Amino acid sequence: MFKSFKYIPIILKRGMFKTIKQGIYTLNEYGIKSVLFNLFSSLTSDVYVISFRKSGRTWLRMMLAKTISLKYDIKKIRLDLQRMTLFKAAPNIVFSHGGSTKKKNILDFRRIIRKKRIMLLVRDPRDVLVSLFHDYANRYNGYKGTSSEFTREDFALDRIIDFMNLWAEEIGNRKRKILLVRYEDMKKNTKKEFIRILNFLNIQTNKKVIDKAVNFSSFKNMRRMELEGLIKDPRLKPTNIKDVNSYKTRKGEVGNYKEELSKEDINYINKRIKEKLNPLFGY
Repeated sequence: MFKSFKYIPIILKRGMFKTIKQGIYTLNEYGIKSVLFNLFSSLTSDVYVISFRKSGRTWLRMMLAKTISLKYDIKKIRLDLQRMTLFKAAPNIVFSHGGSTKKKNILDFRRIIRKKRIMLLVRDPRDVLVSLFHDYANRYNGYKGTSSEFTREDFALDRIIDFMNLWAEEIGNRKRKILLVRYEDMKKNTKKEFIRILNFLNIQTNKKVIDKAVNFSSFKNMRRMELEGLIKDPRLKPTNIKDVNSYKTRKGEVGNYKEELSKEDINYINKRIKEKLNPLFGY
């Protein structure tokens, strides 16, 4: 639609040309509605939660949504916390993949939200990879290859590692603290990590509310809500009720990759992680 703009004369200043190029890219990739919504988000939001796909963000969203509902007396629970908290006393929280869902992203989301408070949610790339494979194969994309082939796709393991490295770099460069949250730590001690998250968000509440939020967001209850369609959101809905791999709440386990990947693939992935991934994350 906007491809003709690539012929903009080279006489334009380099900085202006870059800005125009990014503007065209943004409109093409995201659409005007999404662009306006995200511009509005950048103006109204208090906190951004950044993560790669399949890193436990739906689980965290549900815990936060239940807590906010109880503390601020907001009746309708939404996965979209930004809409749920808009113009409310609660902090306005935006969840974002930071451009990682796009094949050839040229937008620097780190720069766009540099003045915002940021929480970075990460998960072991091996488990992310397995969960992402099932997402591509059984939910939306209809991927036809094997998990082994998927591992070596340029939009799979390498993109996960590149994304994490970008944000590790941002943590090192940023004067304002980024809260790093690991999925594995949340699974190991959910309440402790959740309290740490709430403190970062400046949401003060009591043990009773936290217990209710954690129980509400348990894997068993989230699976039930997905199966019964209790949360009216297409993201929390299986594409095939009979296929567990088509559920948003698929397994939610730590180390599930050991059961799903071959020894050869695990060795390949471990080597890539050792060679490329920033050791900051502990994977």
